Amino acid sequence: MNPHIEILIDPAGGVRIAPHGYGGRRCERVTYELERELGVVSDRVATAERYALLAEDRLRNEQRLRNSEE
Repeated sequence: MNPHIEILIDPAGGVRIAPHGYGGRRCERVTYELERELGVVSDRVATAERYALLAEDRLRNEQRLRNSEE
């Protein structure tokens, strides 16, 4: 899946920003400017995708470290 940001606006004017394909803290970094422009963030929910991609990143980093030590 290509990383992208989905922006949903409900009939009452509420905005939901949903980053897809970003793991760990990257999802917060890619939405920071949008959140800043829109104003107050009332809620932030970490999805399973965030944690899954974070785990993949950790495994990849551990493998690189092991390979560099060989």
